[in-house]
Amino acid sequence: MDETPESAYQQTAVEFVIVGLDLAFTFCHLAVCTDDFVRADRNINNARQALQVALTVEKRTAFRRRDKQIIDEKIFRVESLLAELVRSGGPRVLSVP
Repeated sequence: MDETPESAYQQTAVEFVIVGLDLAFTFCHLAVCTDDFVRADRNINNARQALQVALTVEKRTAFRRRDKQIIDEKIFRVESLLAELVRSGGPRVLSVP
């Protein structure tokens, strides 16, 4: 059975959002791991941008329940780490789980 254009779009959107959220988490991790505050700030900003793009696509797409759960967990993880980075005022205080 051939995949419909709608299901192909939905699957591509799921993958795009998940990759974007993983990228945002990676930028957070890079911010945590550096002693260079300029590099940490740049990576925090990159994480915010990756998160924003993922959230924009996420809001425009209807996902299956399981996909939505995975996406919501990743959003929570990235937003929590970003908030902690901002609260701590820098990367040295944190460790990434």
